Amino acid sequence: MKISANCNNISSNISKSKKGVITGIYRLISIMLKVDHKNKNYYKICMSNTQSEITAYYFDLKITPLMFISGKLVHIEAIEKFCDGRSYFHVNYLTFVEIDSVLNSSCINYIPSYFSPKPTKLLELKNIYFSITCPYLREFVLGVIIPLDICIPFIQVPASLHHHHNYVGGLLDHSIEVTHIILCLEFKSEKEKNIAIVCALLHDIAKVKTLNVNLQRTHIGKFVDHDELTLEVCAQALELLDEKDSFSATLIRNIWTCRSPKARYGYLPASRIAYALQNADKLSASFGGLH
Repeated sequence: MKISANCNNISSNISKSKKGVITGIYRLISIMLKVDHKNKNYYKICMSNTQSEITAYYFDLKITPLMFISGKLVHIEAIEKFCDGRSYFHVNYLTFVEIDSVLNSSCINYIPSYFSPKPTKLLELKNIYFSITCPYLREFVLGVIIPLDICIPFIQVPASLHHHHNYVGGLLDHSIEVTHIILCLEFKSEKEKNIAIVCALLHDIAKVKTLNVNLQRTHIGKFVDHDELTLEVCAQALELLDEKDSFSATLIRNIWTCRSPKARYGYLPASRIAYALQNADKLSASFGGLH
Protein backbone atom coordinates (compact mmCIF):
# COMPACT_ATOMS: atom_id res chain seq x y z
CA MET A 1 0.00 0.00 0.00
CA LYS A 2 1.32 3.42 -0.90
CA ILE A 3 0.83 6.19 1.59
CA SER A 4 -1.07 9.03 0.04
CA ALA A 5 0.96 12.12 -0.81
CA ASN A 6 -2.00 14.22 0.31
CA CYS A 7 -1.43 13.43 3.96
CA ASN A 8 -0.18 16.40 5.94
CA ASN A 9 3.09 15.59 7.70
CA ILE A 10 2.52 11.86 7.60
CA SER A 11 5.03 11.05 10.33
CA SER A 12 3.10 12.89 13.03
CA ASN A 13 -0.30 14.00 11.76
CA ILE A 14 -2.08 10.68 11.30
CA SER A 15 -5.61 9.74 12.27
CA LYS A 16 -5.67 7.98 15.64
CA SER A 17 -8.39 5.58 14.52
CA LYS A 18 -7.31 2.03 15.21
CA LYS A 19 -8.81 -1.03 13.56
CA GLY A 20 -6.18 -3.74 13.92
CA VAL A 21 -3.02 -4.64 15.76
CA ILE A 22 -0.01 -6.67 14.64
CA THR A 23 2.41 -8.04 17.20
CA GLY A 24 4.93 -10.84 16.96
CA ILE A 25 8.17 -12.04 15.43
CA TYR A 26 8.71 -11.97 11.67
CA ARG A 27 11.50 -12.56 9.19
CA LEU A 28 12.62 -9.33 7.58
CA ILE A 29 12.27 -9.39 3.80
CA SER A 30 13.21 -5.85 2.78
CA ILE A 31 13.42 -2.26 3.96
CA MET A 32 13.20 0.87 1.83
CA LEU A 33 13.84 4.44 2.89
CA LYS A 34 10.99 6.69 1.70
CA VAL A 35 10.28 10.40 1.78
CA ASP A 36 6.82 11.90 2.13
CA HIS A 37 5.64 15.12 0.51
CA LYS A 38 6.76 17.08 3.59
CA ASN A 39 10.28 15.75 3.08
CA LYS A 40 9.97 13.51 6.16
CA ASN A 41 11.81 10.21 6.02
CA TYR A 42 10.25 6.89 6.96
CA TYR A 43 10.89 3.20 6.31
CA LYS A 44 8.71 0.80 4.38
CA ILE A 45 9.37 -2.63 5.90
CA CYS A 46 8.25 -5.93 4.41
CA MET A 47 8.15 -8.95 6.71
CA SER A 48 6.88 -12.52 6.61
CA ASN A 49 6.22 -15.55 8.78
CA THR A 50 4.69 -18.93 8.02
CA GLN A 51 1.15 -17.57 7.85
CA SER A 52 1.45 -14.24 6.14
CA GLU A 53 3.35 -11.35 4.63
CA ILE A 54 2.94 -7.83 5.96
CA THR A 55 4.08 -4.35 5.02
CA ALA A 56 4.43 -1.74 7.74
CA TYR A 57 5.82 1.77 8.07
CA TYR A 58 8.39 2.84 10.62
CA PHE A 59 9.23 6.43 11.49
CA ASP A 60 12.09 5.99 13.97
CA LEU A 61 15.17 6.89 11.96
CA LYS A 62 17.56 5.95 14.76
CA ILE A 63 17.64 2.53 13.13
CA THR A 64 19.52 2.64 9.85
CA PRO A 65 18.99 0.39 6.82
CA LEU A 66 22.45 -1.10 7.40
CA MET A 67 21.13 -2.65 10.60
CA PHE A 68 18.52 -4.59 8.65
CA ILE A 69 19.56 -7.91 7.16
CA SER A 70 17.15 -9.84 4.98
CA GLY A 71 15.97 -12.91 6.85
CA LYS A 72 16.84 -11.53 10.28
CA LEU A 73 14.20 -11.92 12.97
CA VAL A 74 12.44 -8.78 14.17
CA HIS A 75 9.84 -8.39 16.89
CA ILE A 76 7.34 -5.70 16.01
CA GLU A 77 4.21 -4.11 17.37
CA ALA A 78 2.17 -2.16 14.86
CA ILE A 79 -1.29 -0.65 14.77
CA GLU A 80 -3.55 0.07 11.84
CA LYS A 81 -3.99 3.77 11.16
CA PHE A 82 -5.67 5.80 8.46
CA CYS A 83 -4.70 8.61 6.17
CA ASP A 84 -7.10 10.04 3.58
CA GLY A 85 -9.37 7.05 4.10
CA ARG A 86 -6.59 4.53 3.43
CA SER A 87 -5.21 2.22 6.07
CA TYR A 88 -1.65 1.22 6.79
CA PHE A 89 0.28 -0.33 9.67
CA HIS A 90 2.35 2.02 11.79
CA VAL A 91 5.19 0.38 13.73
CA ASN A 92 5.27 1.50 17.36
CA TYR A 93 7.97 -0.91 18.50
CA LEU A 94 10.70 -2.83 16.71
CA THR A 95 13.66 -4.79 17.99
CA PHE A 96 15.98 -7.41 16.53
CA VAL A 97 15.78 -10.95 17.87
CA GLU A 98 18.47 -13.61 18.06
CA ILE A 99 17.17 -17.06 17.16
CA ASP A 100 18.80 -18.65 20.22
CA SER A 101 16.72 -16.45 22.52
CA VAL A 102 13.39 -17.64 21.09
CA LEU A 103 14.10 -21.29 20.33
CA ASN A 104 10.75 -22.82 21.29
CA SER A 105 7.80 -24.42 19.54
CA SER A 106 6.64 -21.13 18.05
CA CYS A 107 9.86 -20.94 16.01
CA ILE A 108 8.24 -23.11 13.35
CA ASN A 109 6.29 -19.96 12.47
CA TYR A 110 9.48 -18.13 11.50
CA ILE A 111 9.80 -19.86 8.14
CA PRO A 112 8.80 -17.04 5.76
CA SER A 113 5.93 -17.82 3.40
CA TYR A 114 7.21 -14.98 1.21
CA PHE A 115 9.93 -17.28 -0.14
CA SER A 116 7.74 -20.34 -0.56
CA PRO A 117 6.47 -21.33 -4.03
CA LYS A 118 3.66 -23.20 -2.24
CA PRO A 119 2.76 -21.40 1.00
CA THR A 120 0.06 -23.99 1.81
CA LYS A 121 2.83 -26.59 2.11
CA LEU A 122 4.11 -24.72 5.14
CA LEU A 123 0.88 -25.60 6.94
CA GLU A 124 1.55 -29.28 6.22
CA LEU A 125 5.07 -28.83 7.53
CA LYS A 126 3.73 -27.26 10.72
CA ASN A 127 1.22 -30.07 11.20
CA ILE A 128 3.99 -32.63 10.88
CA TYR A 129 6.14 -30.70 13.32
CA PHE A 130 3.39 -30.52 15.92
CA SER A 131 2.74 -34.26 15.56
CA ILE A 132 6.13 -34.78 17.20
CA THR A 133 5.34 -35.17 20.90
CA CYS A 134 8.88 -35.48 22.28
CA PRO A 135 10.12 -31.97 23.21
CA TYR A 136 13.78 -32.88 22.59
CA LEU A 137 13.01 -34.07 19.07
CA ARG A 138 10.97 -30.95 18.38
CA GLU A 139 13.94 -28.87 19.46
CA PHE A 140 16.14 -30.94 17.20
CA VAL A 141 13.96 -30.27 14.14
CA LEU A 142 13.92 -26.55 14.87
CA GLY A 143 17.65 -26.52 15.43
CA VAL A 144 18.12 -27.97 11.95
CA ILE A 145 15.61 -26.08 9.82
CA ILE A 146 15.16 -22.65 11.42
CA PRO A 147 18.61 -21.14 10.69
CA LEU A 148 18.31 -18.78 7.72
CA ASP A 149 20.74 -20.68 5.51
CA ILE A 150 18.58 -23.80 5.89
CA CYS A 151 14.92 -22.73 6.14
CA ILE A 152 14.73 -20.78 2.88
CA PRO A 153 16.45 -23.33 0.60
CA PHE A 154 14.51 -26.12 2.36
CA ILE A 155 11.25 -24.69 1.01
CA GLN A 156 12.67 -23.67 -2.39
CA VAL A 157 15.18 -26.13 -3.84
CA PRO A 158 14.26 -29.24 -5.89
CA ALA A 159 14.63 -32.77 -4.58
CA SER A 160 16.66 -33.67 -7.67
CA LEU A 161 17.68 -32.13 -10.97
CA HIS A 162 16.72 -34.84 -13.46
CA HIS A 163 14.66 -37.35 -11.51
CA HIS A 164 11.88 -37.04 -8.94
CA HIS A 165 10.43 -33.73 -7.68
CA ASN A 166 12.78 -31.78 -9.94
CA TYR A 167 11.11 -28.38 -9.58
CA VAL A 168 11.21 -25.37 -7.28
CA GLY A 169 9.85 -26.48 -3.91
CA GLY A 170 10.36 -30.14 -4.78
CA LEU A 171 12.48 -30.93 -1.72
CA LEU A 172 9.76 -29.85 0.71
CA ASP A 173 7.13 -31.76 -1.30
CA HIS A 174 9.27 -34.90 -1.25
CA SER A 175 10.11 -34.56 2.46
CA ILE A 176 6.45 -34.17 3.41
CA GLU A 177 5.44 -37.04 1.13
CA VAL A 178 8.00 -39.43 2.62
CA THR A 179 6.80 -38.47 6.10
CA HIS A 180 3.16 -39.15 5.22
CA ILE A 181 4.11 -42.53 3.78
CA ILE A 182 6.04 -43.58 6.85
CA LEU A 183 3.18 -42.47 9.10
CA CYS A 184 1.02 -45.16 7.50
CA LEU A 185 2.97 -47.73 9.52
CA GLU A 186 2.12 -49.01 12.98
CA PHE A 187 4.69 -48.15 15.60
CA LYS A 188 5.69 -49.99 18.74
CA SER A 189 5.85 -46.81 20.78
CA GLU A 190 5.34 -43.07 20.60
CA LYS A 191 9.12 -42.63 20.75
CA GLU A 192 9.61 -44.84 17.71
CA LYS A 193 6.96 -42.86 15.84
CA ASN A 194 8.62 -39.56 16.77
CA ILE A 195 12.02 -40.69 15.55
CA ALA A 196 10.49 -41.98 12.31
CA ILE A 197 8.85 -38.59 11.66
CA VAL A 198 12.07 -36.69 12.30
CA CYS A 199 14.17 -38.99 10.12
CA ALA A 200 11.66 -38.91 7.27
CA LEU A 201 11.18 -35.14 7.32
CA LEU A 202 14.90 -34.38 7.37
CA HIS A 203 16.35 -37.33 5.45
CA ASP A 204 17.32 -35.15 2.45
CA ILE A 205 18.01 -31.94 4.36
CA ALA A 206 21.59 -31.71 3.04
CA LYS A 207 20.24 -31.02 -0.45
CA VAL A 208 19.91 -27.41 0.71
CA LYS A 209 23.70 -27.36 0.36
CA THR A 210 24.02 -29.21 -2.96
CA LEU A 211 21.11 -27.83 -5.03
CA ASN A 212 19.78 -24.32 -5.51
CA VAL A 213 16.53 -22.62 -6.45
CA ASN A 214 17.78 -22.15 -10.04
CA LEU A 215 17.66 -25.95 -10.46
CA GLN A 216 21.42 -26.21 -10.55
CA ARG A 217 24.12 -27.80 -8.42
CA THR A 218 25.88 -25.55 -5.96
CA HIS A 219 29.65 -25.37 -5.93
CA ILE A 220 29.92 -27.99 -3.19
CA GLY A 221 27.21 -30.05 -4.90
CA LYS A 222 29.56 -30.57 -7.84
CA PHE A 223 32.07 -32.33 -5.58
CA VAL A 224 30.15 -33.87 -2.66
CA ASP A 225 26.96 -35.94 -2.58
CA HIS A 226 24.22 -34.73 -0.26
CA ASP A 227 24.25 -37.97 1.75
CA GLU A 228 27.80 -37.19 2.84
CA LEU A 229 26.71 -33.81 4.21
CA THR A 230 23.64 -34.80 6.23
CA LEU A 231 25.38 -35.22 9.58
CA GLU A 232 27.40 -32.07 8.94
CA VAL A 233 24.27 -29.99 8.35
CA CYS A 234 22.68 -31.42 11.49
CA ALA A 235 25.87 -31.45 13.61
CA GLN A 236 25.01 -28.66 16.03
CA ALA A 237 21.46 -29.90 16.58
CA LEU A 238 22.70 -33.47 17.04
CA GLU A 239 25.21 -32.31 19.62
CA LEU A 240 22.45 -30.66 21.63
CA LEU A 241 20.24 -33.73 21.28
CA ASP A 242 23.11 -35.90 22.53
CA GLU A 243 23.01 -34.00 25.80
CA LYS A 244 19.30 -34.62 26.34
CA ASP A 245 18.55 -37.89 24.54
CA SER A 246 21.71 -39.63 23.37
CA PHE A 247 19.79 -42.78 22.37
CA SER A 248 17.67 -40.89 19.84
CA ALA A 249 20.65 -38.93 18.54
CA THR A 250 22.63 -42.11 17.91
CA LEU A 251 19.68 -43.89 16.34
CA ILE A 252 19.01 -40.97 13.99
CA ARG A 253 22.63 -41.05 12.85
CA ASN A 254 22.38 -44.78 12.16
CA ILE A 255 19.09 -44.48 10.26
CA TRP A 256 20.52 -41.82 7.96
CA THR A 257 23.86 -43.50 7.32
CA CYS A 258 23.29 -47.27 7.52
CA ARG A 259 23.59 -49.40 4.43
CA SER A 260 20.70 -50.33 2.18
CA PRO A 261 19.69 -54.03 1.81
CA LYS A 262 21.78 -54.57 -1.34
CA ALA A 263 24.85 -52.64 -0.19
CA ARG A 264 28.02 -54.53 0.67
CA TYR A 265 29.49 -51.93 3.02
CA GLY A 266 28.31 -49.81 5.91
CA TYR A 267 26.73 -50.40 9.28
CA LEU A 268 23.62 -52.53 9.52
CA PRO A 269 20.37 -50.74 10.35
CA ALA A 270 19.77 -50.63 14.10
CA SER A 271 16.00 -50.32 13.78
CA ARG A 272 13.17 -51.10 11.42
CA ILE A 273 12.72 -47.35 10.89
CA ALA A 274 15.74 -47.42 8.58
CA TYR A 275 14.16 -50.00 6.27
CA ALA A 276 10.82 -48.15 6.38
CA LEU A 277 12.49 -44.87 5.47
CA GLN A 278 14.41 -46.40 2.56
CA ASN A 279 11.21 -47.87 1.16
CA ALA A 280 9.19 -44.68 1.72
CA ASP A 281 11.88 -42.67 -0.03
CA LYS A 282 11.80 -44.97 -3.05
CA LEU A 283 8.01 -44.91 -3.16
CA SER A 284 7.86 -41.11 -3.08
CA ALA A 285 10.55 -40.91 -5.75
CA SER A 286 8.55 -43.20 -8.02
CA PHE A 287 5.50 -40.95 -7.67
CA GLY A 288 7.34 -37.63 -7.97
CA GLY A 289 6.69 -36.70 -11.57
CA LEU A 290 9.29 -34.91 -13.66
CA HIS A 291 8.64 -31.26 -14.53
